[in-house]
Amino acid sequence: MSNEILRELLDSGESQTVAFAPALATEHVEQIGQILCSFANGNGGTLIIGATEGSVMSNAALIDHLRIELLRRLSPHIAFAIREVVFKHRNLTLADVPGGWDMPYTFDRQIYVRTGVETRPADGVDVR
Repeated sequence: MSNEILRELLDSGESQTVAFAPALATEHVEQIGQILCSFANGNGGTLIIGATEGSVMSNAALIDHLRIELLRRLSPHIAFAIREVVFKHRNLTLADVPGGWDMPYTFDRQIYVRTGVETRPADGVDVR
């Protein structure tokens, strides 16, 4: 992703297909998983981790832990990409998810959807 596209995503704020998370840490795996699940149940999206803080000092071990947890807890498996980028002297972690073909997707056996800028558990209407 080019710096220009990343700047546009950050400047435009959260949306149906863009979400921000404060930091990459083991305690945020649940929030990250719910957001990625909601993207897969929609048109896909990009999660920008570290967008709401200064520089995020992530590391390979944290990213590996996140990948393992997402693969274990998302069902059916979702194609996602996680990568680190440096933007304006800030370390950001990007997680991209395409819209899914095998819906509904679940995170810890719960279906999540994205409505506007909110990720929430699906209700009966959403499931239908």
